[in-house]
Amino acid sequence: MRRILLLITILFFISVTLSCADSNDKLMSLSGTLYRSVKYFESYYIELDGSLNRFYLRGEALKEIEEGTRILVKGIIKTYSHINKAGEVTAMPNQWVIYMDVKEVRVVDKPFGIE
Repeated sequence: MRRILLLITILFFISVTLSCADSNDKLMSLSGTLYRSVKYFESYYIELDGSLNRFYLRGEALKEIEEGTRILVKGIIKTYSHINKAGEVTAMPNQWVIYMDVKEVRVVDKPFGIE
């Protein structure tokens, strides 16, 4: 089971990396409910509309939005490698982190920003 999850994560990472490799200014859209995270470096995440998954977010525009608000965000998908220092105890294991660098935020009433 772990191998399958690892394979899915790697394939997702590769697809995101390849889709963003052409242009760093290509904005992607996500919609869902905004929450603040206390565990990780990414202090925001969105529970995606139509899914049980969450996606980490970064960006100054999110500071003005209240937790629990349904939003539509546009931004650039980025990644980094989180590696703990030897002997460091942390809640976040060694891993690739995929997140959105948010450029635009809009509060919406309905899923996917449908008006």
